[in-house]
Amino acid sequence: MDAKFKVKVEITSQFVSYSSENDQDEYVFSYTAIITNQTYTTIRLLKRDLKVTNGDNEVFRLDGNGVLGQRPYIGPSESFSYSGGVIIETPVGLVEGIYTMVTQEGDSFEVVIPEFRVAVPNSIH
Repeated sequence: MDAKFKVKVEITSQFVSYSSENDQDEYVFSYTAIITNQTYTTIRLLKRDLKVTNGDNEVFRLDGNGVLGQRPYIGPSESFSYSGGVIIETPVGLVEGIYTMVTQEGDSFEVVIPEFRVAVPNSIH
């Protein structure tokens, strides 16, 4: 949660077995993010920057304007959710990042996307 602007981010992830090609080292994961505005003012999500680390410690970035082609406004006490995905070459990985936001008053700020694990079920002992 961002200390100054009180934005809460919750992430859940799951393995997408029907889209994965395990024998070709292509593991597909989906995730759902819920962003809750706990401030007094409307905010807008401008940019997303994700850092994805696979099980071999290889890192790549996914970034772009908004999320899924949207730059949503989120009013006070409102939430916005979206689903996305990552493809990695190992059965486990970590994802973390930053959202860049702006208030309706024009104040820019960043919100941490908390680290979350992506993993094929039963691959972590």
